Amino acid sequence: MEDQQPSAGHDAQRADGNISSHGRGFHEFLEGLPLPAWAVGETGGLMYANAAWTEFTGRGMDGQLGDGWLDSVLAEDRSALRHAYQRAISSRVPFTAEFQARRSDGQFRWLTCFGCPYAGPDGSLLGVLGMCMDLTERRQREEQLAFMATHDSLTGLPNRRMFDNALERVVQRARRGDGGMLLLLDLDNFKGYNDTLGHLEGDQALINFSLLLQRHLRAGDLLARIGGDEFAVLLERTTLDEAQEISERMRRAAAEEDFVSGARRHELGMSAGLVPVDGRLDVRALVDVADAAMYEAKETGRNRIVLRTDYEPGPTDRERMASRVRDALGHKRFMLYYQPVIRLADGRVAYFESLARMIDADGSLLMPGEFLTTIERLGLMPRLTRIVVAMLLQALVDHPSAVVSMNIAGGDLDDESLPRFVEQELRRRNIDPGRIAFEMSESCVVANLASARYWIKRLHPLGCRFVLDDFGAGLGLFGLLRELDFDQVKLDGSIVRELSANGESRQFVTAVRSLVESQGRTAVASWVETEGLLQGVRDAGFTLGQGYHLEMPGPDLGELIRVYGTCARV
Repeated sequence: MEDQQPSAGHDAQRADGNISSHGRGFHEFLEGLPLPAWAVGETGGLMYANAAWTEFTGRGMDGQLGDGWLDSVLAEDRSALRHAYQRAISSRVPFTAEFQARRSDGQFRWLTCFGCPYAGPDGSLLGVLGMCMDLTERRQREEQLAFMATHDSLTGLPNRRMFDNALERVVQRARRGDGGMLLLLDLDNFKGYNDTLGHLEGDQALINFSLLLQRHLRAGDLLARIGGDEFAVLLERTTLDEAQEISERMRRAAAEEDFVSGARRHELGMSAGLVPVDGRLDVRALVDVADAAMYEAKETGRNRIVLRTDYEPGPTDRERMASRVRDALGHKRFMLYYQPVIRLADGRVAYFESLARMIDADGSLLMPGEFLTTIERLGLMPRLTRIVVAMLLQALVDHPSAVVSMNIAGGDLDDESLPRFVEQELRRRNIDPGRIAFEMSESCVVANLASARYWIKRLHPLGCRFVLDDFGAGLGLFGLLRELDFDQVKLDGSIVRELSANGESRQFVTAVRSLVESQGRTAVASWVETEGLLQGVRDAGFTLGQGYHLEMPGPDLGELIRVYGTCARV
């Protein structure tokens, strides 16, 4: 069919005849559409296009009739697009196609094309009518979000999620006789460096460190940032000697590198644990063994690599913590503390954030940092969340004026039954859904975008509110404000702390707040820890703040309500 195309003039003549046979409304209909629209004949040649199409291409109608219009389409897309038309014509069914076309300014844009076959009064097929929409920005947002879901926003390296998937593939391959090596490492003395010089200098050190490591890896080796200053390297198809040589090169380079801040030079170095991936252990156990080796390197003097080939250790600290966590979950030994989000204008409370504490078997209280990582690693987060929901809703029953938020983790987002559970419990207890809000961290939302959208779509119409937490930690995700319907956005503490820096940094924080509010969201300043920061937050235009300087978390919600008054809505 493509080899025997009628001339452009033939299609143009047929177009005039067909348009006349349907009346002048045919022209008027296409011209009245604000989107590029066209009519293609039964042979696939263009018969007519409206002004929106010619304006998009910047080319006159005469040069586009017949096959001429394909000159505006990216060469790689032309064949697939013609086949889409031909299938629509032969099967007489509508179709959708995506392709790139050159705009009048020379830029190629992504278009989605909707076409439908049409027939004359006698039922004979005349061709295809269709229109196009420019979806370039949407595709760019989707590509950015897809990249951010698998990559670290600071260094651009693969993140924990992508690394775990790659490690799982190597484990499976190792069980067939083709393994590799796992290296877990982090920067020595980084916390002191970060605390002394600030987050901006700390972030730059992490970027420089990642670049340094990459220079000593082979093509095909995978380097990922899996934590604050923690990195992982997956060395595939390598011997133990080769892996030790590569690891030692990186250690020496890190030890010899001067991390410069102003006129000062700092030595950081690295400690690492090296473990063979030989198929005996699964991903979780491998990471545990490598992690233990890395901490042994730190405890025995830092700036060294510990090799672990013995996989028969006794119970590790992680295993003991896992047992304690399972016991606490089984007996529901948890309680809630509450920290207010304060209205800065009058000092009253907007709402309270609930924070879980674990009660150990001996009655001692464990902070979230001591048990949440273990719960997430064991995949037990939804179980804890159900316990928290029950405690939180009972608190709302006991305190009718309270409005409270709770945190949702990545493991929760993957459990589609949880939103239904929340909905059922709200109805069973006859609680106004507007009195509860769900906080999701920026990194959690990016890694679970579809699941986060499901939660919001399910519970937002009921009246439940949503807060985007730790916003700006990646500084590349402002598209989330357009993608998902959050009510409030809590700025990450690393951004808020910039208010204590120079004027340029303060202007940056104000700009981030303005951007959040320009999207119809309320910005909340977190980590307000000093009087100076509180004044900076006020000067930057924030209306809501939260932090230890304003109020510490406490277990007595009734007392907090007595002090701060009735809650507003989130």
